[in-house]
Amino acid sequence: MQLLPDRFSRLLTLSIAITLCGALAPPVRSQDGLFDEPADDSLGDDSLGGDVLGGSDQPTTQEELKAMLDSELAQAQQLMDQGNWSGALEMLSKGIAYRDPRALISQGTCYKELGANELAINSFSTAYSLLANPSNQAAFPGLMEKSLLERGKLFLETGRARDAADDFGQVRGSDPTSAEANFWTGKALLRKVVSSVGATEQSAQAELMSAAQALEKAIGLDNSMGEAYLERARVLARLRMFDLSVTDLEQAVRLLGANSDAGAELGVALTTRAQQELRQPTPDMTSVLSDLRRGIESFDGYLKNAELGKKKLPWETVDQLKPQAERIFVHKMDAVTSLAAELEGSAATELYQSVIKDTDDLLSRDVNDEDKAQAHYYRGLALRMQGDFSGAITELSQAIDILQTSGIPYVEAYLRRGICYYHQGQRDLALQDFQVAAASPGSFAYEPRAMFWQGIILAERGEHSEAIRAYTRALANQPQFMSALMNRGLAYMNIGRFDQAEEDFNVILRKDPGNANARRYRDLAATRK
Repeated sequence: MQLLPDRFSRLLTLSIAITLCGALAPPVRSQDGLFDEPADDSLGDDSLGGDVLGGSDQPTTQEELKAMLDSELAQAQQLMDQGNWSGALEMLSKGIAYRDPRALISQGTCYKELGANELAINSFSTAYSLLANPSNQAAFPGLMEKSLLERGKLFLETGRARDAADDFGQVRGSDPTSAEANFWTGKALLRKVVSSVGATEQSAQAELMSAAQALEKAIGLDNSMGEAYLERARVLARLRMFDLSVTDLEQAVRLLGANSDAGAELGVALTTRAQQELRQPTPDMTSVLSDLRRGIESFDGYLKNAELGKKKLPWETVDQLKPQAERIFVHKMDAVTSLAAELEGSAATELYQSVIKDTDDLLSRDVNDEDKAQAHYYRGLALRMQGDFSGAITELSQAIDILQTSGIPYVEAYLRRGICYYHQGQRDLALQDFQVAAASPGSFAYEPRAMFWQGIILAERGEHSEAIRAYTRALANQPQFMSALMNRGLAYMNIGRFDQAEEDFNVILRKDPGNANARRYRDLAATRK
């Protein structure tokens, strides 16, 4: 017999439980004390005779009532400990009828576990409203904060970060020494910034700083809270404090494990830092290679137990900052390819082969079009770097075709395919791909390279003035593009503009005094002026 999906099974159980215990908590009425007569809508069918709470067994004093509700709460807790949420809901019916805040909070917990988030929010809200009464706060110390914390978590889970931040902030205000309240405040403020539409840069920075302060406080109160280090690392990355972010992620991995989200994000942080260093005029290659290797190790640790190709179900909510396994797999391919490009011989070949194996693995799974396109792209790149230009063109073409329906060209794939065409001697096809890539200015730093390659082909054809214009456009977008400066200087020499050629070579030498080619061409240009 095929079992119902877990979610549907829970919903069926929930519907039965709601029928048994009276569905939603009754509306809150004004009260002078605890455990007033049950609300009218909690009463059963009068024709049954007696009262719904047990006829002659109904308690007659506050002490008897409290003893009865304490007993039922204890029994409900036992059922909750066993995971019997529907049974617990049924057991809580009398406490709900008498508006016992403890019963309402337990009811909210049951609804949450059954996936009925809105019913859970209603229960926690009713409990909070009851506990706003000072006498109730005194009778049940800490329960108002608990109702706010639990409601805030549900607000956060259902995408209401602003409401969540308000709830957590209220708890933090009443108990500044609560590590939990500080942690959840920082977490909610970060998501409030991420989800805000139209917020100014100044307001976002202020919210991020508040989040960082709350998380700093949480860590100071409990330095074993790995999630707090992870959240602070995310905040620090958005504040562009990348080295501090890496330090927090390393601590989060120590506390949460290599296969946690922290492991995935540490890999991203390390490899991003390596790529940033590579863009420097004189990168520290020791640091680059170390970060790439450590990043790949972090990706492997996370992916060891990650579930690839898992689809989000319609009723599921997903934290927008939670890393997706497929995305991390793609990040790993990029990091391995980058590391291989800095190595030689068998070490590089082994890495490219591992990329091909990883792409085969990803393509064998049920993943979205973007992930498929990127898998084909990295497979193509690995083949191209091993000299298989035809195989690379096939893979890169597949990547381009998959994303063609989006209306946004896969710029990097066009650029790389153009280079493959160039090496095959198919200059017209190469130029077409470079033109597509160059016409996409919103594509990170790819546009300057496409213009550079256009310049190479135009110069080969003897169209030196057009080549100069292409190199100049590349330099306008990336002023430190030394290869474009070198080629433009040579193009200037080819049309007799030796002063301008000499200046381009001097710019290179100011950045790289040891560049022998730039010095030789500079001296040659100087003698021909």
